[in-house]
Amino acid sequence: MYSTPHLSGLIFAIKVASWDAERQVSWIERTGFHVDEIALQIGDLYNAVKYNIQGEGFPDGVEQGIVDVLTLFDSMSSPGSGLWSVDALFLAAEWDVVRGKGFFIDWLDEIFFLVTFFRR
Repeated sequence: MYSTPHLSGLIFAIKVASWDAERQVSWIERTGFHVDEIALQIGDLYNAVKYNIQGEGFPDGVEQGIVDVLTLFDSMSSPGSGLWSVDALFLAAEWDVVRGKGFFIDWLDEIFFLVTFFRR
């Protein structure tokens, strides 16, 4: 679909992270993934896209938004945090931050700009 490898996957991974808990759980059940895959996919696909656009870079603001999200996920990963469970998707304030912060909603418009930017 997009000429930049892994770009559509990155966009989808960001969308999954912005979904409400019910939709995230449905995705987890369909895929068989664990909750942490929400964060892992963003990190892996971000690195893959970044590798494939060497020298071009992300449009202004997009990369920082993704890095902010990854930093938030890192802060949620302390041992014993209990934030990587289905229950946490519903109950933990940290997941509300992931969904509610402007970077997922506001950055989606930037991500769609990114799609146009890298389409060849």
